[in-house]
This record gives sequence, structure tokens and C-alpha cells, in this order.
Amino acid sequence: MNNNRLLQWSVIVAVGSGLMVSASPRALADQPTAANIRDVALGQGGTLEGVVIDAQGVPISGTVVECRRGSRVVGHSKTDTLGHFQLRGLPGGVYHISAAGGGSVFRLWRAGTSPPSAKTGVLIVCVGSYLRGQYTPGVLFSSNGLLVSGLVFATIAIPVAVSSSRRGS
Repeated sequence: MNNNRLLQWSVIVAVGSGLMVSASPRALADQPTAANIRDVALGQGGTLEGVVIDAQGVPISGTVVECRRGSRVVGHSKTDTLGHFQLRGLPGGVYHISAAGGGSVFRLWRAGTSPPSAKTGVLIVCVGSYLRGQYTPGVLFSSNGLLVSGLVFATIAIPVAVSSSRRGS
């Protein structure tokens, strides 16, 4: 009987921990690493300039560009007919710049302080059309191996545990 109880608790802990770890895959994906942060030199007055294009290189006009520092929105702009935008009054720091389903993390440098490799503007490439609120279940399962393994384990272990407990009673 103690073995059945141990097996049941093992299943509960394994499934629970798998679900807790996988509860926020986006939070893990949004953590910038040194390899994916791009250096950009700000213009005078903390001005950031950029262009938003689609996957074919066509400018996207009239889309909102959002600038975040951590979870806080610190600026936004709208692209013109050529996909150009400007954000003004930004201090140096690390920001997430996004528009129309595309975006990236940038380290912005005050005018005159940037490293030689820094770019003078940003390019945001939007690879597809996205609608807010849509989330394909297949993406969750295909992108999170821990969740899939937890579900497979639970699918096998729970019926075994239930069957074993019925035989032992």
C-alpha cells in the first residue's frame, strides 16, 4: 500500500513541477541574452530611428511601434508611408522595440557614447500576420518538451497508479 501511495505522490509531483516550469514559456523566451541584443546609437535628444518591413521587404505603413523597458512602455510611434518611425527622448539602456508581430531587443547608446559597431537605426522585420489573443495549441506543445514529457508521463502513470491502488484495496 505504501508503494502505491509513493507512486501516486511521485506522479503528482512530476506533473505539477512540469506544469509549473512550463507555465510561462514566453517569459523564458523573452529573456535577452548577450548574443541577441543589438547595439544602436541614439541621435541627438535621444532619438531612435527605424524602419518596419514585412518578410518580403515591403515597408509597413501606419503600424504602431512600441518601446518597452522591462514591462513598462516608455514610448510609441506610428510608421509613415515608407515604414519609417522615430522615438524621441530615450535615455541609453536596453529596450524591446516591437511592431506588427516583429521586434527585438536593443541596447541604445546616448549620442557620442556608442561602440564603433553600433548601428544608427533599427530594422524590424515582421514575418507574419498575427492577431492579438490568438494562440495555437500546437505551438505550446511543440515548443515545450517538458510539458509534453509531463503529459506523456501522466497519461501512462495515472492509470497505472489507479489500477494498482484498486488491486491493493
